Amino acid sequence: MKGIDTFHFWPYLKTVLPMKTISGTLDLNAHYQGNLLGVFKTSAKIKFRDVVYDHPQVFAHVLTPKWLNLDFSLDYNLKEMKIHQISLDLPEIQVKGKGKIYGIGTKEMGMDAEAQSSPFDLSEAKKLIPYRIITPDVSDALFRGEGNGSVQIVSVKLSGKMPEIEHCDQLQYAHTLSVEMRLNKTRVKLPWNLPVLEDLKGHLLFKEGNLNLREVEGRFLHSTMDRANGIFNRLLLLPTLEMHCEGRLNLTDLPSLMKIGGSTQGFSETLAPITTLSGTAQFQLSAKGELKSPLHFQHQGIYRLSKVRFVHSQVPFSVQIGEGKIDLSNEGLQWSGARVEFGQSSLLMNGSWRRGEKTGFLELMARGRVDLRNLLSLSQSPIFPQEMRLKPKELESLSGTGQFSFKARRPAGHRSFSYEGELVPKEASLLLKGISSPFKLREGAFSFSNLGMGFSKVKIQSGNSAFALDGFIKEGNLNLSTTGSIDLRHLRSFLQSPLVPDRFRSEVEGIQELAGGAEVRLKWFGRIEEGINAIKEGKIQLKGVSFQHRKIPVPLSQVEGSFLFFPKQIRFDGLKGRLGDSPLTLSGSIVRIEERGGLGRSVSFQISSSQLDLDLLFPKREETTSHSFEKVRDWLSNWSFEGQVDIGQGKYRALHYQELKAEMKTVDGKLFFHPFQSKADGGDVWGEGWIQPTEKGIRFEMKPRISNMEAKAFLRNLFQKGEEQKVLLTGRVHIDKVELRGEGENFQKVKESLNGRLRLEVEHGVIEKFNILAKIFSILNVSQLFMGRFPDLTTKGLPYHQIMANIQFKDGVAFIDDFLVDSDAIKITIFGKIDLGKNLIDAKIGVHPLVTVDTVLSKVPIAGYILTGKDKAFLSYYYEVRGELDDPRIEAVPIKGLGEGFLGIIRRLLETPLRPFQKSPSEK
Repeated sequence: MKGIDTFHFWPYLKTVLPMKTISGTLDLNAHYQGNLLGVFKTSAKIKFRDVVYDHPQVFAHVLTPKWLNLDFSLDYNLKEMKIHQISLDLPEIQVKGKGKIYGIGTKEMGMDAEAQSSPFDLSEAKKLIPYRIITPDVSDALFRGEGNGSVQIVSVKLSGKMPEIEHCDQLQYAHTLSVEMRLNKTRVKLPWNLPVLEDLKGHLLFKEGNLNLREVEGRFLHSTMDRANGIFNRLLLLPTLEMHCEGRLNLTDLPSLMKIGGSTQGFSETLAPITTLSGTAQFQLSAKGELKSPLHFQHQGIYRLSKVRFVHSQVPFSVQIGEGKIDLSNEGLQWSGARVEFGQSSLLMNGSWRRGEKTGFLELMARGRVDLRNLLSLSQSPIFPQEMRLKPKELESLSGTGQFSFKARRPAGHRSFSYEGELVPKEASLLLKGISSPFKLREGAFSFSNLGMGFSKVKIQSGNSAFALDGFIKEGNLNLSTTGSIDLRHLRSFLQSPLVPDRFRSEVEGIQELAGGAEVRLKWFGRIEEGINAIKEGKIQLKGVSFQHRKIPVPLSQVEGSFLFFPKQIRFDGLKGRLGDSPLTLSGSIVRIEERGGLGRSVSFQISSSQLDLDLLFPKREETTSHSFEKVRDWLSNWSFEGQVDIGQGKYRALHYQELKAEMKTVDGKLFFHPFQSKADGGDVWGEGWIQPTEKGIRFEMKPRISNMEAKAFLRNLFQKGEEQKVLLTGRVHIDKVELRGEGENFQKVKESLNGRLRLEVEHGVIEKFNILAKIFSILNVSQLFMGRFPDLTTKGLPYHQIMANIQFKDGVAFIDDFLVDSDAIKITIFGKIDLGKNLIDAKIGVHPLVTVDTVLSKVPIAGYILTGKDKAFLSYYYEVRGELDDPRIEAVPIKGLGEGFLGIIRRLLETPLRPFQKSPSEK
């Protein structure tokens, strides 16, 4: 039969056939033998044209091939249908098969069948996949898949009972279907978030519900897959993938591959700053995971790198990796034998990283040859943790090469690194900011770590300096040897650089000038914060040293001599130089002694000079009352002294002294001065005293003596006046019976606490001006009364024979009850007190001109009073002086208001025979 339209027969067939529609033009050549309702044999060759086949329970699309050829032969005996052969030809595919259906009409009805196909294009076969018999979770994904290229079904087998076959997509019936396929240059876009696979070759075997990959090869992105074996478990349900793959990875594909699922999240973040990446890696990869979104694979692979190059946004140059091995898994990665090149540097690197909840474990090792410029740039990169970076503000430049080794480690859960390394430089040069001469590293090795630095026979040259270092600085501890020749001008610049620990840098901050040379041989041992105290052994030999410090008002120059260091002593021998313009020789030692409160020092010294100007060492202070004694207290608390001073001559303020000799010694926390002696301005000065620290300041006692010193020089120093300033009192000063004590945190407090006594005598001089007396004489205005003998302080002054007083001090108040000025014309008495702390005076001053009784009776106004004498008398006037010492209020006091006791003191004082009074010419 030819040209039969099957659509006409469909109303009769649709009741017995499962499909929705089948139509087309039929050419039939058939043979049939047997009973229509019983046993028969048949064969046929059927050709369909313009076929329409709609079977929605199986296929997702209506099949509409242009033609279809079906050729079969079968036998039927009511219980079994045996298909000897069947072939199906379509434009897209040719299929041949055979099989049988057994147990017809019983519960045991089943099928055994097998078939194979010709090669076909995968893109054409997609519509032939029976999506509707596959679970939707899988079929939907398969439906989204794409592909093309040659595919051949080598064998497909279907065997089982009909209920099993109908549910072959279920795991317990998966054994009923098996398919073996061959791929040849096939392209597949799987429905999951996986890259397109191209040029696939190999075998696929679907069996027991699993799809096995056997010796599959192909390409993905720019990479190749040389061999892949694996299995898609439960393909028709919710599949999982297990596979082992070998191939060559083009690293330009790596960013895309890192986007697959969540298993590579940490690595994606690591790769994010990489802007350029190239090279290849031979890989062996094992992976396992469910094929559901988002994909998450357990994976483990080995990658052998070749000719890798990348640019990282936080690395200042491109990096090349010639070769190396990486082991990568979900837990982390490990790299070994990585030959890394950057700039002019080449390193062999190993390391590992493992995931952690917060921060993972990281270990990094490197060794090789480095260009120090590259190393400096890399060490400042933010790719390293803050604690491992070098600060660019410290370095101006670094050049040269070196052998370098490095190891860093960060435990899981920690943010900080521990690291260590070593650098053996070659022709290296280091220039620090602010220093003109570079450090040239000639020999030796540097080691470094998060704990500190080490030096092994390091030889350094910089300008005129050349020295060697050996030892380490770690965790604040020093164990270091230094030897060599030092240019001190260059040393000062270095010690002020940020590379020097703060403790050392703070000790030299006040140095304004340092020049000259020094030969050093030192061993340091102790804590960094000890500073120079950490020097336990060695010697510093000074040569032509000049030194200026802001806390020392006078420069040192032409210093020669040596410092010798011992574990508990620093000795300075034969130090000679100039202090300003004064020659100075110094010897002695500093001994460290253990104190309960900490580490103290004991100093012994001998100072000598032929001429020394002390003004340079102790400049005049503007505000002495508020001057704090805190530093003096600290020195007294932390140091004990034993010293001798011998100065030939010199000056201090207006005082010129000679043959100054002094000794001092600390005993039980007190610094004693004894003896102290000197000649000064025609007189002698000697005495003793002590000073000790208190909780807030100092406490002292002094017993000075002065004999026959010129009064102007004495007063200039007492009141801190310069030589050019006028002092209005002349004469010779004698002070004895002095005992003064006081304490306080500043000069004001000391004045307020002053206690003790002194006896003062000044003789043979002139009071050129005295503000208080000048006011009194102005009020008195009786100069004509005494025929010109009354003193005129504004022109000639008051010549005197003696000024005497005994002064008692109590809690900062000076009490005076026998102050007397003795002169030919007049006697002056003072009684009262002066509050030194408040600068207040409360006193009574008596002015007693010497005249005869006749003169008094005839000429003295009624305001005068006669106190003593037969043919002579003192005419006395009294004034009360109160208020600020510099400008007090002065008022006349009637003598009747003074009291008999006070007048008795005046009589005794005036009648005391100091010297005979010369009578005036009018009294003779």
